[in-house]
Amino acid sequence: MLLNCDMGESEDLWFNGTHKELIKLVDQVSISCGAHAGSDRLIKETIESAILNKKSIGAHPSYPDRENFGRKSLNLSTEKVLISLHQQLLWLKNCTSSLGGVLEYIKPHGAFYHDCTTNAELREGLYSILKELKLNIPMPNIWLDWRVAWKNAVVCGIPLALYALWIEMGRQVSQ
Repeated sequence: MLLNCDMGESEDLWFNGTHKELIKLVDQVSISCGAHAGSDRLIKETIESAILNKKSIGAHPSYPDRENFGRKSLNLSTEKVLISLHQQLLWLKNCTSSLGGVLEYIKPHGAFYHDCTTNAELREGLYSILKELKLNIPMPNIWLDWRVAWKNAVVCGIPLALYALWIEMGRQVSQ
């Protein structure tokens, strides 16, 4: 089992040293693509630290929603969401490769992750973006039924990663 942590989201947790220590303890670092949180500097430093500590680097794209930390579904057209996702993934891919790293997986964030469980157009659009950017990287099971996830991954030609447990610490979700 691999231990995963979302990073590149909190300036406070990075610059006070908490995430710099935590990164040493995890196997995978899901790094914000900048749409819901994180500055260019924070994200690049997180990538550098992940490389230095020999951690698996993953993309953590989301809705472009800093106000709500990507936690709320946005009333945007699928086209606008997919344009944003393309920009996020291309930017993180280029940042990571320019620093000597490689994106190894993708883990969608927040409301975008949850909306993908019910919106086939978003899922398929995300798969298309991954193919276009030549990112043949595993995608987490974003369906409630793993059999549906497996079928969709095979049809789209994208590897699938199954998560056993997902815990998020340090964030309060307001209703």
